[in-house]
Amino acid sequence: MIAAPQVRARRRAATRRGVLAQALERAEKCEFDAKEPATGWSLPQALAHCAQSIEFSIVGFPRLRGRVYQAVLGRALKRRFLRRGVMFHNRAASVPGAPPMPATLTRGEALARLRRAIDRFQAHEGPLAPHFTYGLATKEEYEALHAMHLTDHLTAFDRPTAS
Repeated sequence: MIAAPQVRARRRAATRRGVLAQALERAEKCEFDAKEPATGWSLPQALAHCAQSIEFSIVGFPRLRGRVYQAVLGRALKRRFLRRGVMFHNRAASVPGAPPMPATLTRGEALARLRRAIDRFQAHEGPLAPHFTYGLATKEEYEALHAMHLTDHLTAFDRPTAS
């Protein structure tokens, strides 16, 4: 049995190796064309939504929840996701105040935007903007949260495997 500190150390090491890059690799392999049932978004729209979230972590989110909400519920959610290493969230929820994802977006355009957002995030050395729900987050936390966010959206497009 692995002790809790060892599990946390492995998660931190995985983050340093680029969990966001690993999530991008998964996104590049996803070719599912159907719309996601919960959101009605196409795969390109979901990818662009994830890119948008990464971009906002650098430049600032259009609207933030209240400080008390961030400090209590947001902080608890952030810790829970990071502790578990997986995110399950309302995939139908857009970023508050963000422009909607265009329906005409192609997979190539969305992947290019996602790659640019990830590259920009990884190169960014300044302070990061508070998340609209979680509040302040370190770069390591944001990377893990962005990877989990992208992965959660991609699971909606997973094709069932034949038994």
